[in-house]
Amino acid sequence: MKYSSLKILCLCLLLALIVGTCMPGYAAGNKPALITGSGILWVGSGRCPVVADNLPANAKSFSVTSSKPGVLKVGKQKGFGPYGWWMEPLKPGKARITLKYRTSGKVKSVSAVFQVKNYPDPFEHIKINGRKVELKKRQSNLFLEGYAKNTITINFKLKSGWKAIGLGGDRIKGDEWKECTWKKNKALSLKGYDAADLIIELKNTSTGATCAFEIIVTR
Repeated sequence: MKYSSLKILCLCLLLALIVGTCMPGYAAGNKPALITGSGILWVGSGRCPVVADNLPANAKSFSVTSSKPGVLKVGKQKGFGPYGWWMEPLKPGKARITLKYRTSGKVKSVSAVFQVKNYPDPFEHIKINGRKVELKKRQSNLFLEGYAKNTITINFKLKSGWKAIGLGGDRIKGDEWKECTWKKNKALSLKGYDAADLIIELKNTSTGATCAFEIIVTR
């Protein structure tokens, strides 16, 4: 799936913005536990849930730590029991996130390294339904409340040296995510959907570096 590498991050951001929590996945079989994610987080993108997969069914007593809290801060959302752990990128660098849990009377852990980067600001501007939106420096996503009604039209201009290499994402109804593609400056129908998670995949033509910009649309 073309956007599968980005969808985990998109889901994290959408959950973080709408609910502020995450739900760990429990193992079916003998797959090793792991912390999922793209491995790259952008300074200023806000809190992203710490999402673990393949945990034992009897896992409990969760705790999360960061090897460098000044780079990647962690915390817990009140009211969500063991499921509310989040991480927030603060400044460029690398940090290891470690999730500890108790299973069958033993304490086990799983960890993953995340790289925090400054967003490269590839846009001259972005327009939503013909109106230019104000982008802050190093802003890597937009949260558009009240736009998931009928259609949405997205237009943008990139800075020199950047090109769009993919326009996709998902339209969302309840807990169903339906993959979609869309075209620049063409209306995308959202009729009957609750939200959309849209991705602009970008590449720097000089360095070959890639990044993504996320547009989250809700009612």
